[in-house]
Amino acid sequence: MPVADYIADVIGPEMQTLADMGTEIMWCDIGGPNMTTAFATRYFNDAAAAGKQVLLNNRCGLPGDFDTPEYARYDSVQVRKWESNLGMDPFSYGYNRATPDEAYITPGAIVTSLVDIVSKNGNFLLDIGPTANGTIIEIEQRNLRIAGAWIKEHAQAIFNTTYWFVTPEEGQAVRFTQNANAFYITALYPPNATLVLDSPVPYVDGDTVTVVGGNASGAVVPSRLLANGSLELTVGGEVRDADRFAWVFKIGFGGVNGVDESGPGAGNGSTGSPIATQTTSGVGRAVHVCSTAAVIAAAAALALAW
Repeated sequence: MPVADYIADVIGPEMQTLADMGTEIMWCDIGGPNMTTAFATRYFNDAAAAGKQVLLNNRCGLPGDFDTPEYARYDSVQVRKWESNLGMDPFSYGYNRATPDEAYITPGAIVTSLVDIVSKNGNFLLDIGPTANGTIIEIEQRNLRIAGAWIKEHAQAIFNTTYWFVTPEEGQAVRFTQNANAFYITALYPPNATLVLDSPVPYVDGDTVTVVGGNASGAVVPSRLLANGSLELTVGGEVRDADRFAWVFKIGFGGVNGVDESGPGAGNGSTGSPIATQTTSGVGRAVHVCSTAAVIAAAAALALAW
């Protein structure tokens, strides 16, 4: 149907229709000419009157509320919120029949990408390209389910966490996150018998370090401070072999006897190692906490739904 002004007659009304449907995140693409300046006034005012919070990304013609690197991510913490977006297909956001199964993003890559992004104050938007009839192909289903199972087991180290303000990482192998109750150390590769962290972390003598997720969830990992202040974790073979993709260790704020939120035997099973219990709430710890919604489109949802 012919239109006199595509921006005024199509794009503007489309954005307003989405707003009227209750859209809380207006995720624009390309950033071409649009009517966002006029639209945003009503969008934000209507949301405020209804007591709702709404967002625009940085592709709507305004700076927006968060940045959106595509098929890329930042190398360091960004104080301004951001969201890395990419497709499971490395070449396309839509379904491409020419893409072989082995080219799709693997469960391990989904997990380690999510951990890396969250540690730097980002969200992860993972695109699924369905076929023409809406079918999600088998390789995508499989990889999402496997990654989603890992995410569910290790959720406490990802969701409602924020970055460690000292540093998000140590080298290529380790990432840090935290919340009001604990500090999390995530190794992106199978750890050696000893994992030594030279970065300042919130650990004092007497703190207990426990495993999060996997078959050894809740197991206590021997830990100590070295003479130079580095933290050394002794990771036994049974702990290393009890998980895959990434290995998460938790320092509960409050020192010794800290609660393992995953509970005895959580994950796929228990090793029978001692479980720590928490008696304090971490008073005196300097912890900066914000609400970090680690968004991984459909991966966790599909894994949990099926």
